[in-house]
Amino acid sequence: MPWIDPIYDRTLADVQFAQENRDSPLPLKGARNDTDLIRITGNIAHLIGVLAEMGYVLPAQKSKLSWAVGEIPPEAEIDKIRQDMEALRGVAVIAPSTPAAPGLPYTRYDKINDVEKILFDIYRMEERRAEGFVYSGEMYSGEEFFNGLSI
Repeated sequence: MPWIDPIYDRTLADVQFAQENRDSPLPLKGARNDTDLIRITGNIAHLIGVLAEMGYVLPAQKSKLSWAVGEIPPEAEIDKIRQDMEALRGVAVIAPSTPAAPGLPYTRYDKINDVEKILFDIYRMEERRAEGFVYSGEMYSGEEFFNGLSI
């Protein structure tokens, strides 16, 4: 699954604007909808794949990947998302500023922000770690450069 940039800066004003403009054809950041669920579960799948490629053993993804417009996830599906996030947090490098996993109910905007921020932080840490492998391996060890040329 491709990575989709998360949204983790929703505010109460965004939620109020979405409630007042339900019929707007524009995307409403403060409205919880199928695109949020697709992004969250798709990003979970992406991270599980990245970590598996790095040799981590993770349980198979439990959360559903396809969501219909207007579909309201049952509590069992929300629990599967939580289980997948716990599996990721259990093996990934977590920054000190990464929020704690939120508890139920996941319907509040600040809790959805936390879910997406956790996924984003794991993504950035793993991206940085992958970049670090190239620079710490034999590829560059012992080489000196002069004007861009190896000598």
